[in-house]
Amino acid sequence: MRTLEVSKLLIQEDPSYFRFFCHLFENEEFCNFIVTANGKLFQYVPQKLKTLKLCETAILNNCNAIKHVTPKFLSSYSWPQILNLMLRSQAGGCLRDYPKLVALITPSIINKILVGTNHDLLGSIPENMVSDEVYSLFITANAINILKIPQSRRTKSMYLCAILNGYGEARDNFLEKDGVLLELLDPLVSYFLVNKNLNFFEKIPIRHRYQHICEYVLTTTTYGGYLRYVPENFRTLELCKLVIPKFPKDSKWIPPDLLLDLVLHYHDSLG
Repeated sequence: MRTLEVSKLLIQEDPSYFRFFCHLFENEEFCNFIVTANGKLFQYVPQKLKTLKLCETAILNNCNAIKHVTPKFLSSYSWPQILNLMLRSQAGGCLRDYPKLVALITPSIINKILVGTNHDLLGSIPENMVSDEVYSLFITANAINILKIPQSRRTKSMYLCAILNGYGEARDNFLEKDGVLLELLDPLVSYFLVNKNLNFFEKIPIRHRYQHICEYVLTTTTYGGYLRYVPENFRTLELCKLVIPKFPKDSKWIPPDLLLDLVLHYHDSLG
C-alpha cells in the first residue's frame, strides 16, 4: 500500500516516474492523467486500459503514440482520421513509418503542418515530397527546424535563414556541429553573428576576422582570451592595449616583441 501511495506522489510530481510503476496502476482515470501530461508515456500504459479515447488523447499529445495504440484503434479509425489527429498533435513525428499516411500527404497537408504547432511532422515526411521553398518556410517558422531537415537538402540560403531568424542566438555551438556552414558564410554574415554573440568570433572563418571585427570584439568583451583568435598580423600595439589593463592574465596572447612596451606603457599611465 505504501509503495502505491509514494509512487503516486512521485508520478504527480514528475509523470516520467510512471514508467517504473505502471504495473501498479489499473485506473483508467489516472492513466489519462499520465498520458495528458506526457504523451510519450502512453507506451507504458497497460494494454487493457488503452481505450479508444485514451489512444486518441495520446496521439494528440505526441504523434509517436501511434506506435503503441491497440489493433482495435487501428481498425476503428480510418487513416485520414488518424492523420487529422496527428496534424493537431503537440509533438512527435512518424509519418514516413506509415505508407498509408504518406499516401495522404498533399501540399495543403504540408501547409497545415507549417502553420501548426507540431513541426516534427515535416521532418518525418519523405524529403522528395518537400520543396526547398517549403523547407525555408519551415525554418522561418522556427529557426531550430534547420536540424530537422535532411543534411543533404540544406542549402546556403537555408542556413542564412536560420541565422537571421535567431538560431545562433539560442545555440552558439551549431557551427561546430555542422562544419559545412563555416565554408558557406559570407563576411557580412560572420559580422552579423559576432555582433549578436561574441562567442561566434572563435568559430567564424579566420579569413573573416577583419581588423574592425577584432577591434569590436576586444572593445566590447569582458574576456581578454579572445585575443588568441585574432590573426597575428592584426595583433598590433594599439589592439593589444585593449587587453593589458583589463585582462592581464591574457597577456600570453600578446606578441613577445610588444609585451614589454605595453607593460611599461601601462605602468607609466598609472603615474
